[in-house]
Amino acid sequence: MFLILATMPLARFALEFGPWEYFSLFVLALSMVAGLTERSLPKGFLSGVLGLIITVIGSDPIMAVPRFTFGTEFLRPGFQFLPVLIGIFAFAQIMTGLERMGGRSEPAPIAAPTLRVSHLAVVRDIVTRPVLLLWSTVIGVLIGVLPAVGGAWRT
Repeated sequence: MFLILATMPLARFALEFGPWEYFSLFVLALSMVAGLTERSLPKGFLSGVLGLIITVIGSDPIMAVPRFTFGTEFLRPGFQFLPVLIGIFAFAQIMTGLERMGGRSEPAPIAAPTLRVSHLAVVRDIVTRPVLLLWSTVIGVLIGVLPAVGGAWRT
């Protein structure tokens, strides 16, 4: 609801962005990624830089010059955001599972999924945690405002 009401002011504000503001956002994003790593600040910074290098693979949006395609046409369109994000999440889950199992390969027990959820329990859960609801709303608004991430679900 907030984004619907604040669309025009946010659009006017975003149109005022120049190269220095984008560079500042870039530095802020890199420092946030590096700061969110638990153990090693250089590893976090390196992972952020690697992620940004992956995002520039494909055609330049202004000059249509291929970047980091290595002469192959398969990389010319670049990578879509959501499939890469899902792949990274899946890879992290696989690595976590392997670490938990100690590198052993054992089949997981198959259980019948249950999809029954009490709607009253969900509403009660939301109402009993107003601070969590507020923080989730703020995070959702901030992600929705970002030009690249906010509309990525539509591509």
